[in-house]
Amino acid sequence: MKRIFLGMIVFMVIALGTFAYGGKLVSEADTVHAEYQTVKTKNYKITESKKRFYKKLTAGEQLQLEISYKGKKVDASKLLFSSTKENVASVNENGLITANSNGVAVIKVTNKKKNAGVSIFVTVADVSVRTLFIGDSRTLDMFTSKPGKHYGRVHNGMVVFALDGATARDMTNILNRVDLGDYDRIVSWMGANDYGHFEHYQNYYDKLLKKHKKLILCTVGQSNDDCLPERDSVYFGNCVISSFNKKLKQYAKQHKLTVINVSKAVSKYTTIDGADGLHYSPKPNKKLWKYFVKQIQTK
Repeated sequence: MKRIFLGMIVFMVIALGTFAYGGKLVSEADTVHAEYQTVKTKNYKITESKKRFYKKLTAGEQLQLEISYKGKKVDASKLLFSSTKENVASVNENGLITANSNGVAVIKVTNKKKNAGVSIFVTVADVSVRTLFIGDSRTLDMFTSKPGKHYGRVHNGMVVFALDGATARDMTNILNRVDLGDYDRIVSWMGANDYGHFEHYQNYYDKLLKKHKKLILCTVGQSNDDCLPERDSVYFGNCVISSFNKKLKQYAKQHKLTVINVSKAVSKYTTIDGADGLHYSPKPNKKLWKYFVKQIQTK
């Protein structure tokens, strides 16, 4: 009996000196080493323009911020960190972000003078979310009737970025500030505001393909020539849209890319607004978005 009792005590001591970390048992002597192995680190620059960046995390994941200013690393003690939604993603005084639950939170970092800073839009989503969908006001209209933007929100397993009046420059700006390592597939429904100039997109699409990203291109949907203001016909008329789509399809064929043709879906699920001849109703439009989801999931 004494031997059994002593054996139980030894087992309990060993058990108390060990805990589970990331699904693996780790002894106290190894805890510091294990923690630093699992926390990712990412550098962001604070600037007077207080730029925005975008990062995707999974609930329970942590990201250590390293902040620099004019090429020099800034100690965390000289910075202020805050979160707009701590229940989604919180940040401590050392710049360690913890993803807590699915959603979008903005992590703001400033120097103590508050004349330089950076904002990191953190999307917390399931690990399976690896698709980024980017579009202009027509994409925005599928989710809301309000003008503006729709950044970093997850819909049907895709992170969506949409902006009123978005052009190739806006797409490039967003993708340059997204961590492309977070995504395997990029879906682009862009081009309505580029006046037929597909070449504005070609260079960046080339870069995405060189990074081995799966690229899906959506044709620009039709407008209503009869409702377009006369001054807008040369920019948004169906002749201009057809020219853009022709170049898009040629590029896709050359690079063996998937193309989603939206013209039939636009005719079936929308009414082109008579006020401008360009935008689609209803807003929001679940049926049109469901069409995109179905097309993307089968590609």
